[in-house]
Amino acid sequence: MAISKSKKSNIVFSLENKIKSVKSAFFVDYTGMTVKQTQNLKRALGKVGSEYVVAKKNLLNIAFKNNKIESFDSESGKGGCAIILNNNDEVSGIKEFYKFNKEYSKKAKKLFPVLGGFYEGKIVSKSEIDGLSSVLSREEFVSKFMYILNSSASSFTRAINAIAEQKQAGESAKTTPIVEAVPEVVAETVAPATETVTA
Repeated sequence: MAISKSKKSNIVFSLENKIKSVKSAFFVDYTGMTVKQTQNLKRALGKVGSEYVVAKKNLLNIAFKNNKIESFDSESGKGGCAIILNNNDEVSGIKEFYKFNKEYSKKAKKLFPVLGGFYEGKIVSKSEIDGLSSVLSREEFVSKFMYILNSSASSFTRAINAIAEQKQAGESAKTTPIVEAVPEVVAETVAPATETVTA
């Protein structure tokens, strides 16, 4: 069914605004994806602040062009694809999709192809999106940082306690001989007096 000119304009305007504010995006060939799979993917992406949108490639290219960004698909501007827009950070949506794709491949023995993406103001290749999939997300980074921080704090506390215990043990060792020496001093002082009385 053909899309009216006004509807195309609305789609392009919506995509144009999404692209302006997005942290990163990537394109996926969704051929063969079922309604249930699409719903599950949208739900997973929504949890990390990412959005799944299906659009015609030529309309996507117009939206990019209006944002002064090169065409993302120079080989084939026909047909449709899904664009996943990452609004919270650059990598969370990518990691979520790759996790979804991995689970899908276990059953279907194939993957939904990544066609490329948009990152740091320019169109990037599939291999660059693959690379971003292994980068820690903001949430993962904060979690790992807090773990390291807490581990370091615990190690520091243990070290301080050990030093305090060593210092305390050293002070005890120094005071012990003085306490033992007191009877000897008293004995030496009393001894001459006893001899004088006997004489």
